[in-house]
Amino acid sequence: MAASPKRLFAISFEEIGDKPKFAWQNGHGTHIAAVGSSNIVTIRNRQGDEVASIPLKGTCLQLNWDKDGDTLAAITEKSNLVYLWNANSQKATTIDTPAKDYTSVIAWSKASPILAIGTTRGNIILYDQSTAKKLPLIGQHSGRITTMAWSKDNLLAIGAQDNRISVMSSSGTVLQRCDTNDTPRNLKFSEMKREKRGTYEESTVSAIIGKKHLGLWTVGDLNNSAASTAASQLFTLNFQDKYGDINDYQWFGDGYIMIGFSGGYFIVISTYHKEIGEELHKARDHKGYLSSLAISTTLHKAATCGNGGIKIHELSDQYVIDSIIAIEEGHDNLSDIAWSVDGQLLAVSKTSGAIYVYLTKLSMLASVWQQKIAFMTSLCEVSIYDHQTKTKIDNVHLTTEIEPSVLAMSDVYIAVGFNNHALYYRIQSFEDVIKASEHDYVTTISELQINSHYAAAYMNGRLQLHMIEESEHHSEERHSIMFPLPEANDGKIVCFNLTKDFLVFGTDKGTLIFFHIEEWQIVNKFDKHKTSIQKLFTENFGTSIAFIDQKGDGYIYNVFFENPSIIQIPNLPSGTKSIIWETSLENE
Repeated sequence: MAASPKRLFAISFEEIGDKPKFAWQNGHGTHIAAVGSSNIVTIRNRQGDEVASIPLKGTCLQLNWDKDGDTLAAITEKSNLVYLWNANSQKATTIDTPAKDYTSVIAWSKASPILAIGTTRGNIILYDQSTAKKLPLIGQHSGRITTMAWSKDNLLAIGAQDNRISVMSSSGTVLQRCDTNDTPRNLKFSEMKREKRGTYEESTVSAIIGKKHLGLWTVGDLNNSAASTAASQLFTLNFQDKYGDINDYQWFGDGYIMIGFSGGYFIVISTYHKEIGEELHKARDHKGYLSSLAISTTLHKAATCGNGGIKIHELSDQYVIDSIIAIEEGHDNLSDIAWSVDGQLLAVSKTSGAIYVYLTKLSMLASVWQQKIAFMTSLCEVSIYDHQTKTKIDNVHLTTEIEPSVLAMSDVYIAVGFNNHALYYRIQSFEDVIKASEHDYVTTISELQINSHYAAAYMNGRLQLHMIEESEHHSEERHSIMFPLPEANDGKIVCFNLTKDFLVFGTDKGTLIFFHIEEWQIVNKFDKHKTSIQKLFTENFGTSIAFIDQKGDGYIYNVFFENPSIIQIPNLPSGTKSIIWETSLENE
């Protein structure tokens, strides 16, 4: 069993009140929106810092992000207003619905900038954010709209207290209807496992019917004259009474559904017609109750919450519990659980008033200098491990100002970068770390390497070498240089290594170039290899190079060879990722 995920932050009862709701941002995935009985929506970044707050005029019913994560929508009880918060401008606005009743549910389209708004009297309003136009659709249902969901094909499914589900187009045309024997909730679009795919990418509508049943309904080929607005048949799945009520369910994989029950059980079923409804897996994760479950397709994991805390399972084998998260404040009243889009963060709420966010996946960022390894121990925390003593250096913890996508270390500096920005921290005897400088680049940096004085930043075929801290001992022209040089015709830079004395890089034309930092000029160029160089590995001094080309072949080159040529590495295994030189000077 893996170690329990680390808690990143919490949003307390004092901050939001009880009965909280939350929603992870789509697209960017850098924000979480949360609200409770305080009636103030708080927008937090991934470190838990508040970036905005939105006061509401009533109890929040629902929070919902649009498909790109640019706009958050919120609705409240006994109101016809919809609150909209723009993540780019960080400004909040409101729109009112033309219907003479109250909003009850909202849903953003997966394919267009349309917000569907359901009301307490069964009306639907389609709001097009790009044009600010509202399309009222009066009398679609005879009871309160309880649930809505969009498909990837831009179809809208609607469930209401009149015990009916309808499907309409994004223009408001009703395409099909289906009767149920109880109120539908938690509508979803997905795709049943079948031998032949239908017209739509997602042609199956699912919903919890009442408390005990799961309904499945196939949306027909609407181009076929046989398909009409006449009622279609709902396939209802029944389950063992001991499981309790259905509290939550999630689709995953090729037509599989995981269902969570109030009795603490979860089961996995297939929707393939030959085994539909058959229980493929059953487990009782919690002895008292199970309130919610979440699935991360990125991590291939499932999580349940209940009176046993949070339990995380491998999707490939649901019998395996990957980790257990114990809630320090107690497991009572856990209500909802959800992963961020990238699977890095897992949030769980308590009806008594709190939201806890845990780190379930950490970016594999690391950098090595001699016997020391710098690596990420949290989203914005770098630690250093001494391989020689096999211990982590406890007094070195660097908390960065950004969540990095690149990391580099030398004997003097630790560097972190994100997008086109990098920060450089000076290491004082591995006991004190202070920010020395920061640098903006012309575009996003995908790789960063540093030595005692210089940094090399790789940016989509270009490479910038610059001083980390500008020095009066060096002329201004030696502070920075960009490769390829304007007059060069060596091809696009693919890979590079920065050593104490050299910047070495390889191109897609098979050229190796050696730039000597002290002389501030190219001192060697090997252009007789005509295959793109994909990876290169330098020894300590930078004069000997091992590289792997586009064919997967490995070679060694040394600038001091009498007749400049390369030596092929014999029997290099297919798919070799890296080559390591001996680092001990006495064994050079």
